[in-house]
Amino acid sequence: MRPRSSSLVLAATCAAAIGLAGCGSASSPSVPKDPKGELAASVTNLGDSDTLSALVKLQIPPTVLQQLARADGDRLSSADAAAISSVQLVIEGKTTNGKNLADLEPSDHNATAVSIKALSNGRTYLELRVLSGDLYLHGDVKGLLGLVHQGKAYAEVEARAATLPDFVKALVNGGWVSLSGAAAEGLASQFGVQAGGQSSGENQTSKMLDELKSLLKKDVTVTKLGSDDRGDHLRLSGNAKTLANDAFQSLSAVVPGGGALLSQAKPQKVPSRVVTLDAWVKDGVLSELSINVGQFADKGDAAAGKNLPIIVTFSQDGGDISKPGDVTPVDLTQLGALFGALGSSSG
Repeated sequence: MRPRSSSLVLAATCAAAIGLAGCGSASSPSVPKDPKGELAASVTNLGDSDTLSALVKLQIPPTVLQQLARADGDRLSSADAAAISSVQLVIEGKTTNGKNLADLEPSDHNATAVSIKALSNGRTYLELRVLSGDLYLHGDVKGLLGLVHQGKAYAEVEARAATLPDFVKALVNGGWVSLSGAAAEGLASQFGVQAGGQSSGENQTSKMLDELKSLLKKDVTVTKLGSDDRGDHLRLSGNAKTLANDAFQSLSAVVPGGGALLSQAKPQKVPSRVVTLDAWVKDGVLSELSINVGQFADKGDAAAGKNLPIIVTFSQDGGDISKPGDVTPVDLTQLGALFGALGSSSG
């Protein structure tokens, strides 16, 4: 299914970036009673813990995705629709020195361990870990080729990899490879992660949360709709064009690689209309965000008027983020061989 509106791309990337920004959790602090104050405090409290897991997912049924594809002149099989509908991005962050994420100082080098996983139908297709300034990566190459209906190419890719350096063979066979130093930092930055600890200025987590608070304070109206098992239900509303422009500037500035992350978004083309976003605050901490990207669709698009939510949930727990076993270091002088092998095979 081809996206027909750049505003849909912007909405999706902003939701993912907000999930990345929330790598820090909280206990049960007190919060102001007014809705906007409660929301701002709940964002601040995200950094008051040493651990957080954030889950970004679609909540769009496969049948709806197929309907949108047909309206756009495409055909989406049931299997492909199910794969897209079940896509999840899992982000886990944990300090390694016992400090809260918001309390990390510029001197706390390599003090944050991060894990990022991309899944579909419960299967992990890509996983990245950053520990002590080193980056570890593995992917399900065979599974990824199957997702794009190129499964038959895997045998050729595997055969070619057998003649290439060890790290290429490991990656193609689903093993872990590693990068360290400047190479690790450069690749990690494309995922919005610092591989080398804190920068020379304000720590990354605090800066992200401050930007998010500023965005919510100046650009939205917040009302409380009630409470349920997910917490206090808050409804945020604001002008889509203003939110898109301000979010683009904030995220590009504070997220490493943010410009690349949002490179396909064109906030200036977002129409000026009121849109809403739902948030839940539980025990004083932001626990969930839900945005209906159908609001951003241009008039006449098949997505316009439909409920197409992207959900970001936050948990105060996270699994252990450890160095994988049986890791093959990447030889940077041989990286071209990997792209050449994959490119010629899939071509």
